[in-house]
This record gives sequence, structure tokens and C-alpha cells, in this order.
Amino acid sequence: MKRDKRTKQAKKTTDVFRSTHKRLTLFYSGIFSVFLILFVAIVLFILYQVVFTEQERELRQLAEQEIAELRRETFGATAPTRRLPRQQFLAENQLFYYVQTAEGELVVSNEGIDQLQPLYLNLISSWTPNETEIRQETITIPLENPDFSEFQNFDFTVLALARPVQVDGEVVGTMYIGLDISNITRIFRWAVIVLTGLAVLFIGLGIVLSYIMSKRALVPVQRSYNQQRELVANASHELRTPLSTILSSIEVLEMEREEKDSFTGRILDGLKHEVRRMTVLVSDLLTLAQADSPDANALIRNWCNLTPASEQLIESFKARATVKKIDLTIEAPAEVNVYADCDKLIQLLSILLDNAINYTPEGGSVAVTLQMRSDSLLLAVRDTGIGIEAADQEHIFERFYRADKARTRKEGGHGLGLAIGKWIVDAHGGTIWVESAPGEGSLFQVSIPSGKDR
Repeated sequence: MKRDKRTKQAKKTTDVFRSTHKRLTLFYSGIFSVFLILFVAIVLFILYQVVFTEQERELRQLAEQEIAELRRETFGATAPTRRLPRQQFLAENQLFYYVQTAEGELVVSNEGIDQLQPLYLNLISSWTPNETEIRQETITIPLENPDFSEFQNFDFTVLALARPVQVDGEVVGTMYIGLDISNITRIFRWAVIVLTGLAVLFIGLGIVLSYIMSKRALVPVQRSYNQQRELVANASHELRTPLSTILSSIEVLEMEREEKDSFTGRILDGLKHEVRRMTVLVSDLLTLAQADSPDANALIRNWCNLTPASEQLIESFKARATVKKIDLTIEAPAEVNVYADCDKLIQLLSILLDNAINYTPEGGSVAVTLQMRSDSLLLAVRDTGIGIEAADQEHIFERFYRADKARTRKEGGHGLGLAIGKWIVDAHGGTIWVESAPGEGSLFQVSIPSGKDR
């Protein structure tokens, strides 16, 4: 049963290398995808400009050829006012060629397909330009009209030009020319489909390759990380025994010394202080090594009442608080029952109390509050200390981070306490946050699920 719980909790553990692997994969595949999409977009843009600009150039050239003849023969001084006969030939891809007078009378009419004249005329019926204009329009063949039965299921993409005809500075009519660019448009659409499909295919290949390469790149990093973690865990474990022996020996020597203020006594006091500091550091490093292990979240959970253990912890801190004339208090109900690793929660409270007393000046106060809510435990530690800058609050839970490095060294801290506390809170599925301002003290709050649903 305990092994199943550890397995479930281990699955919930955030794997830093797995998340880094995902981020690297997304990053590199994202860069590749952006460049590939830009390449496809640029190719399509150039293709569009080359193809359709060439069609527009051809249309303008055709219009220039016709405009001189119109001014001379159709709208000249000797030109007849009647409708001219249809021309016999159009350009290869030309659909229609119309000329209207200023009054709207159609004086030249020529179409490649006679049956489609109504559709062409409908296209230009409301188009009276002030200068040369080019439009791209689609002509849809009506399915219900029997006159167009042979053209059903076929649409034309028309590149149409309209140009006013001027004689002696006066607009006397309008010329309309339409080119069939259906095949070109169809080819361009297929080019878009093919290039888009290839882009999707290569993006998929890019993601796969990014996944493989980023995974390979992390192999030596992960190997080094595991070796470092094992080294820290083994070294910390091995150092605990000699440090405990040294501390016990110092305490024995203290008991045998005769003069408390002797030179030897001061040396022993200094040794005792440093050994205790090293013991705390080794213990913290061992805890962090355990936090990085696959069973980091394998907490020993059970139902317990936190109030007695918390009050006992407060008593153990009162000696330090008294030396600095700090008022240390606790407010908690008689029973605070939670389903959790209570030893770890007491360790968390010890870390918060240690920081609060270290960074609260003489004459200040530190208050601990335990409060049961509907489905969670709220633990709060408020002090009247030096406070924390807003820029530092985002980093104080990081390992080895120290907001005030000079003061931290003086107080004997290593920047590991809050990182361990954050791990304890995360392992319980809770949250921890701080409210602080320089010179106004700090308020650390922790919310832990109470486990009432069990």
C-alpha cells in the first residue's frame, strides 16, 4: 500500500529534465517552423507577384494598343454613332472587349463566348472608373439557366481592366477588357496547397528531429546532474556521523573546563557554533538531495494534531528570541488535525521561525498562527523584521538565493531553508507565498490540504 502511494506521488513529481526536454523541443521546432512558414510565404508572394503582375502588364499593354484606335475610329470626328460589327479575333486568353459611350451605349462588343455576354455585361454594368482600374473577379455560371447548360460547374476568374476614353480632354466613353486567368489561378491554388502540405510535413519532421536531438543533448547533462546529486547525498550522509561525534566531544570538553571565560572556553564555544552550523548545512543538503530523488514526494502521511508539536517548537525557539528581546507567540486551536507528514510540517515551521528571528531586530515580534479551514490548513508566520524587496520575493524560494548576502553570512544562513520549505509544501500539494515590504516586516503563509476527504 505504501509502495503504491509512493508510486502515485512520484508520478506527480515535476521532472525538471522532462520539462526542459519539452521546452527545448518546442523552442527548436518553433524556430524551424517559423523559418519554414516565412520561406513558403515569401515563395508564394513572389510567385503571385510574378504571375499576376505579368498578367496585369499584358492587360495594360493590350489596352494601350486599343485606345489609339478607339480615339480615331470609334470616337473621332468622322466616326459613326452606330454599333460597330463584332471583331473576329481576340487575344488568346481574352474573354471580352467592350466599349461604351459616356451615355452608356455599347458601341463595340466582342466576346470569346457569345452565350456569356449577359454575365460579362453584368460585370461591367456598374463600373465607371475615373482612371484606369484593374479588378480580379469571379464569374459563376448559374446552374438553373438553360442557356448556360454547357458551361455548368465551371467558373471563370477574370482579370478585368476599365479605362476612360478621352478625346480632346473630354471623357467620351469607357473601354473594358477581360482576360481569363482561371488556369493561372487554379495553378496558383494548387501551388498553395502543395507548398502548405510540404510545410506541414517538414514541420512534423522538424518536431520529431527536435525531440530526438534535444533528448540526446540532455543525456550528458542529466548524467552529470545525477552524479552530482548522488555525490551530495552520499557526502552529506557520511558527514553527519563525524560532525555528531565532534559536537559530542566539544560538549564533553565544555563540561570539564573550569573557567567559563578562559581562552580555551572561547575556542570551544566557537567550535561548537561552527559545528552546529555545518550540521545544519549538511542536513539541509541531504534533505535537498532527497527532494531531487525519484521518491521525493514519498511522504510519511498520517493523521496528527499539529498544535502540541508547534507549541513545543515555539518553546525551543524562545531562548533565542529572549536574547534578542523578541516577543514570540503562537495562536492555534487545541486541535489542528491534518493528514500529512507532520514531521515535515514541523520542519517547515522551524525554517520559517528561524528566518523570522534571524531577520527581526531587537524588540520586535514574531507571531505564529495555525488555522483550520474547510478543506485546508493555514499556517502563517508574521514578523516585524527588515522585510523583503519586491524584486527579491520572486527568488527567495530558489536554492542558495540570499536577498541580503552580507547579513545572511553574518546570521549563518546558506540560502537553503526556504527552498526546503517550498519543497515540503509542494510535496503536500499546497502553496506558499509571502507578503512583505522593506522595513515593514514579512508575512509567510502556507496552505496545506487537510486531507478531510480521506
